[in-house]
Order: sequence, then structure tokens, then C-alpha cells
Amino acid sequence: MKILVITDTFPKLSETFVINHITALIERGHDVQILARRTPEEPKVHTNVREYELLEKTLYFDLPKNHLARLLATPKAILSSSRSISVIKELNPLRYGFGVLTLQALFRSKDLPMQHFDLIHCHYGTIAWTCLFLKDTYNAPLITSFHGCDLERVGKWGRFLYLHLFRYGDGFVANSDYTQKLLVDIGCPPEKIEKIPVIALERGVRPNRKILDSTVVTILTVARLDKAKGIQFCLYAIKNLRNQGYNLRYVIVGDGYYRRNLEKISAEIGLNDITHFTGWLDQNEVFEHYQKADIFVIASYNREETQGLVIQEAQQHGLVVVGSNICGIPEGLNWGKAGLLFGPENVEDLVAKFKSLLDTPEYARSLAQAGNTYFIKNY
Repeated sequence: MKILVITDTFPKLSETFVINHITALIERGHDVQILARRTPEEPKVHTNVREYELLEKTLYFDLPKNHLARLLATPKAILSSSRSISVIKELNPLRYGFGVLTLQALFRSKDLPMQHFDLIHCHYGTIAWTCLFLKDTYNAPLITSFHGCDLERVGKWGRFLYLHLFRYGDGFVANSDYTQKLLVDIGCPPEKIEKIPVIALERGVRPNRKILDSTVVTILTVARLDKAKGIQFCLYAIKNLRNQGYNLRYVIVGDGYYRRNLEKISAEIGLNDITHFTGWLDQNEVFEHYQKADIFVIASYNREETQGLVIQEAQQHGLVVVGSNICGIPEGLNWGKAGLLFGPENVEDLVAKFKSLLDTPEYARSLAQAGNTYFIKNY
């Protein structure tokens, strides 16, 4: 099949699920074209990007930053397109919804070749609602994968924003039961939704070491460093545990705008000697940290965490997982049977959960085993 995959920023280190989706399609013999708005300003790229020559398969479109700039550039964009007549037809809000009035659709599509696609797959509803016209342009079904931020950020406007997309889109992928419920709540027809969790793709991983079996226990977080990821609460919890005499090391994999704030907190509470910020790493480097850690913690406290792929990655590597009791996280931990849940933003509760693992390593190992079994069975 000839498949068009559309996303916003590509290839993004924190969106390995998009890269894994594309490489899985290629491995199955499909011909993939990628359409994206921009490249990320990141120091590294995943090895699969080079191995599968994904940049050579990617078309980037030049999108003026604001609506006025897009409006002024519209005549030139239409005239310079090899698909001028088709592009004009695509600017029909009655058919394709008000997303076309952002003019993003025009700049996304003007340089696309007039060729056949068997399937169009958009990552993020906020991308798909401006690309609905492509299903008519290429006479191909349009599938949209929702990932969480595309539901959280639109809030109560989602029912209006996605009205045409839900009506005319051919199928929608939810990564968890939680995401599926959110979609139904804002008007997506249940019969069009398929639950397909994002999965970890490191093959042949078998936990082969005993966690909590050394004098220093390593706690790991893998995340984009945003405030809503709750890493600040992890730092305060680890400070509390250190004051009680526990010998810990905290590794934070990832980067983002909130990193300086976290580094400042770490310095202020005296954790710099046991806290390590790695910055951005490629997927193989991230997996190396999973193999060295004992406890994994995901402390998000907003509604964007509809699945939390890092939970499955940690379970695959045999770590015991502690997660905030919010959104799709409980589902990934089998509602507390395959890991521990704590109240979002509740440092005391997080400390208590950590202590229950640190004080009884056998209990921690049994939970880790339950998590690995749950991962194998469900993901």
C-alpha cells in the first residue's frame, strides 16, 4: 500500500511512537510518504531515522507563523502549486470544517504530488482537522490517531472543533480506554474507534537482573521536561527519603523548557550529588538506562497522559513502576495490581509508596514481575 503519514514535528525524540509506526509499516512492505510541518531543534535523532532513511521520505511544508502572514501568502501559494484547482476546492469550510480557514491545509498540501495514496494516517486530531480534505483529494480513507494533548488542549471546544472530522473521518485510534472515553464524550461515533495502545518496540528484552539488589537504588524518570510531568514532586519525595537515610540515585532522561527549574530545585534542596539530568537521548540510549534502574516513576498531573508509553517500556525491562493515579496511567498499571499508584501532586503519598518498595524488596520484585506479565499479555 502507498500510505501518507502526517504529523507536526518530525522526527521528534519524545515521539518514538510515530517513528515506530512508520518503520513498522516499512518493514511490512508498505510505501510510506511522510508530511510534516517542521524538524525539531534537537541535538540527536533516533538511529531508526537514519537506518530507514526517513528524512528522505519526508516532505516539509513552509507554514507562515500567523494567520495574516498566511493570508498574504495565499495567492502565491495557490499559483505556485502544481495542484492549483484542487487546492482552491480544498478551501471549503462547509465540506471540510472551519479548520481550512486557518489556511494550514493550503500550505500543507500545495506541494504534495498528484499521485495515488491508498491510506492517509494523521497523528494528532489537531493535525487531522486541517487535513480532512485530503481524503477527497486522494480518494483514500483517513485514519486519525489521538494521543492526549490533542484532546486536553482543545477542552470543551473539542466537540465543535472535531465535528467534521468525526463525521467524515473513516476511523480513529485511541491508545487507551481513557482516550476512547474522551473521544466518545466529545461526539466521536464509538463504532469508528479502535483501541490500539502504543507499544514498546525493543525486541528480545528479557529482565535478567534482580532489582533493588545493590546498596544504591536507582530511580528513573523518562519524560519531556514540562512542569505537568510532576518531576518536581519526585525531587521533593527523594529529598524526604534521603533525610530518612535511604541511599538513592535519581536519573532524569529527557529535556524541555522546565529543565532549568528542575535543576534549580535539585540544587536548592541539596540533591545535585545524586540527581543526573541526561538531556535528550536516542531510543537505544534510553533503553540502557532502563536496564540499570530499579524503580520507574511517572508523576504527571494533567490530562494529557492518556497512556504513558514509558510505563510499558519500564515494565518490559522488569522495573517496578510507581505512577500518579490520573488519566490513562492506572490502566497501564492494571489499576494498582501491576505497579503502585499515588495521588497526583501528593509528595507524602509518593514517599509512602517508595518506602513500601525500598523496605520490602521482595514485594517490589513481585510487583515488577506482575508489571512485566501485564505488559506481555496486553501490549
